[in-house]
Amino acid sequence: MIDVVLLVEDKNDVSFFRDFILKNYCDSDIKKQKYVTEKEYEITVGNKKIVVTDTNKGSTETENTGGWAKLKNQINSNFFIKLKAENENIKFISLFDADEDKSDNISKKEKDIQDWLNGKKTTINRFYLPFNNNESHNLEQLLELSFNKNITPCWDDFISCIVNDRNADATIPSSKKGKIIVYKDLYSSIRNKNNEYLSEMWNLDTTTNEHLKPLKGFLDQFLK
Repeated sequence: MIDVVLLVEDKNDVSFFRDFILKNYCDSDIKKQKYVTEKEYEITVGNKKIVVTDTNKGSTETENTGGWAKLKNQINSNFFIKLKAENENIKFISLFDADEDKSDNISKKEKDIQDWLNGKKTTINRFYLPFNNNESHNLEQLLELSFNKNITPCWDDFISCIVNDRNADATIPSSKKGKIIVYKDLYSSIRNKNNEYLSEMWNLDTTTNEHLKPLKGFLDQFLK
């Protein structure tokens, strides 16, 4: 019987939240996770069974809508009904990006989700990454703030060289995803194949990484 469902935007988010839970809520036995697919994991926390699932699971390449907007399809499918029937006390939690450069995006998502839930006996607790406030950012920002090494000076020098010195037409990228990819590739030799975010590349320890404390404080309500 599943006790908590964490709904995230894609399979990379699934990996991050799986590792975050393993680091902050489980003992050292990583075998507490159960591989379902690359888009879904089961983890046992104490006597609770947690599922981390991608809202895009089962989607096709021809579908243009992704991420949080797929939640509407989940709500209107048998997914929620079946789990609710198995456990009337089940908790559904969405963990979505606030999204960059969209100052009203949290309020828009809140309205849309509430509209989708109207008339249904389901509640979804929501957290917007990275800090659950009015800032417009995403998981990539939280990942950058969880680097175990400060690569900012090196990255700034790299960008300065490429953009300012080598190509007058180039512009500095606003997305942090490129920096995350470069960081992963540079430290590929120390990546943990199955639990990348538990490698020494990242600091997911909320006792030393203050940027993760808002997320931990929110999840404590459901996972402790």
